[in-house]
Formats: sequence, C-alpha cells, structure tokens
Amino acid sequence: MEDQNQTSFTFMIDNLSDKRIESPKFLNGSYEWVVDVYSKEEDHKLNVYHFLMVANPESLRPGFIIRVSFFFVMLNQSGKELYRTKEMCKLFCDKVCDEAKGWGCYESLPLEFETNKIILKLEIVKVVEVVDWNEMIEFNGFQIHYSQIEPVNSLFLDHRGFTHNFRLKNKLLKTTYMNVLLALVETLNKPQHSLTETELSNARSDLVELTEAGFKLNWLKTMLDEVSFDGNKGNFADHGSQVEQHIKEKVEAARDWLEGAIHSWKGHLGFVHLRNEKID
Repeated sequence: MEDQNQTSFTFMIDNLSDKRIESPKFLNGSYEWVVDVYSKEEDHKLNVYHFLMVANPESLRPGFIIRVSFFFVMLNQSGKELYRTKEMCKLFCDKVCDEAKGWGCYESLPLEFETNKIILKLEIVKVVEVVDWNEMIEFNGFQIHYSQIEPVNSLFLDHRGFTHNFRLKNKLLKTTYMNVLLALVETLNKPQHSLTETELSNARSDLVELTEAGFKLNWLKTMLDEVSFDGNKGNFADHGSQVEQHIKEKVEAARDWLEGAIHSWKGHLGFVHLRNEKID
C-alpha cells in the first residue's frame, strides 16, 4: 500500500531551551505520527534534534513494515528558511520501534535562537507499507532482508560506531560481511556448553576477517575470549579429573602390590623361623 501524496506538517516552537518538545499528533495513511524535538548546547552551538515517531507504536501491525521518506525544514518566525535536512528513508515496524522510538537527525543553530520562536516543518515525501519479508532494503548503508531488520537494528543501537572504519563500497561484499557478522553474533550467543571447538575456531577466523575489513568488534572479541577461557577451564577440569583417576588407580595398584609383597615376605620369614627351629 503506497501513499504518493507529499504531506506537510508545521508547528511553532516558542522556546528551544525547553528540555523536550512534542508536536501534536497528525495522521498520515493509517497511522498517527508525532515529531519529537529537543536541543542541546554543544561547542558553543545549539544543536537541534528532531525525530519522526509513530504516536502509538502498539498500533503497528506485526509483520508489517512502513518505509517513510521525509525531511525537516527549520524556519524563523518570519518564515525565512534556516536549514533543510537531507531526505531520509527510514523503516518503522513493531520490532524496530520496540527499541528505536523514532528516526531523525540534528542540525546546528547559533545560540541566540535558544529563546527565539521558530517554525519546524516536516515534509513526508512517501509512505510505503511493505509485507514481503524476503525483499531487500538498504539499512544504514547495507543491503539486508527485511527479516534481518531486528538483529541489524540492535547492532547499530547497542554498538554505535562499529562500522565507522568499514570502507567497502561493493554492495554484494557489504551484504556478505553483514551476514558473516550476524552469524558470528548468533554463534556466540549460544549456550557455552553447546559450542564445539570447530565452531570456536571458525568464530575466531570470522572475527579476524571482520576486524581486518574495518568493523570495530571489541565486544565480540571479549565474548569470544570468555567463551574460549570457560571452555579451556572445562577442558582443564576434565583433564584434571582424568589425571586424578589415573593416579588413584596407580596408588591402588601399588597398594595391592605392596600388600602382596608383605604377605609373601611374612610367609618367607615364617618358613625360615620353622627351619631354624628344626636345625636347633
């Protein structure tokens, strides 16, 4: 289902110094939306953050994805344009919105605008509802299946900046590396006792290859080191038990031999004693 009509929504912000400003709800397609705005003074500038959000995330139908193209325009109270953001194409679905409440960006203004009235305009260019989970979509520069949105989104939320040094441009190679990364994460999230030495060896090789490609994966290296260390502790414990059992068997064998030797020695002494009695 596609809505080709461009939709504009404008609201006045009286004071950007307020911690957080949420727009009134507005309707586009089958869903209600809001714009969330807050500002922060950084490096002697006023950074204004604005996000497009689904007003009621629970209204998102399970298994459906909404792809929205939009951008923001900031105007002063006279209607003069202060800045215009690049057009963004973002995904909204029940899985993503559980963690990411909205998508947006920030722009910088001079500090004097902190107490000025300004106008924020949201331009929604296109809204597309997608139901084919096997279709490919570009997500933060990577071509992935819709079915991979949840794990990929979690990576970008939990480990911000892990792709900053990843410089490959070929889309097929980028997809391949992302699939390797997802498989590695899945492997290391398995119960430790279920991991085989082959899986751990392959995980080490994949981690080296991904790191050399430019991914920053310190958290995965820590997980792999912990899994390997715990596995070695288990191996050492098994080996220790085997050594202990071997020593125990040797001690018992030595004890049996000693008892037999003493019994034989005692018998020999008794024979000698009787023989001496006869001689006497």
